[in-house]
Amino acid sequence: MTSRDNIIALNARAIAADTEYPEHFDLAFAAPDTAQEIAALEALLNIRIPDELRSLYQQCGAFRHVHYDESCSQTIALDAVGAVLECLRNPGPRWYGCHAGQGLVDFIYAKWGGRTDLDDILSEATVKLVNDNYTGFGCRYINDDVHDYWYFDRNGMFGNLRFDQDELDYNSWKIESLCDVLPPDDLVFDAAQRRAYVLAEIASFSEPRDTFPGMTLAELIDDQFASIVAALSPEAE
Repeated sequence: MTSRDNIIALNARAIAADTEYPEHFDLAFAAPDTAQEIAALEALLNIRIPDELRSLYQQCGAFRHVHYDESCSQTIALDAVGAVLECLRNPGPRWYGCHAGQGLVDFIYAKWGGRTDLDDILSEATVKLVNDNYTGFGCRYINDDVHDYWYFDRNGMFGNLRFDQDELDYNSWKIESLCDVLPPDDLVFDAAQRRAYVLAEIASFSEPRDTFPGMTLAELIDDQFASIVAALSPEAE
């Protein structure tokens, strides 16, 4: 399980790496979510939240950098279940921070200020397939153009989709690649067989390696904080 102490320790490395503005990485934790809230979200989205993420919500609490998206620093935001439920039940206009949904494409649109530019490139069938099979739950702000979107799939595996708003064709290709690794509808698999099929299909791709599911939640979070530290290192300048 990814504990609160572990998150604080990972974040301490980011604070130490930013010698100029360490306050950019002030961290806040939400109150732990209840089993009832998690069950309500699962029912609303018709998905099962993986055990690792469920434990984080209930025992650690969602977390975010207080200054997420307010500066040039790379910062992280993982919304609490209660907050997601409130946005989904009362969506309002599709402006920044208002969830249109937690399916990965809808999640990107919601975090992207309600923009739907990918609709001009992706087919409706592709958008539906991605939204039905991949659920967004957190993100890392890299700069105004680039974000990392965290997601999990129906096999309980985690992944990260890097989205550069200036590379729409490349983004679309990566999203379409997520469809390519899913089993066809006419194959009836149990959970273990479905997971094995997806992993085998992923292994056949040479790129984009960072887009596909296959990580644990702990690996995803560790990698995201490590990427922040690497970006702040003198060698990255």
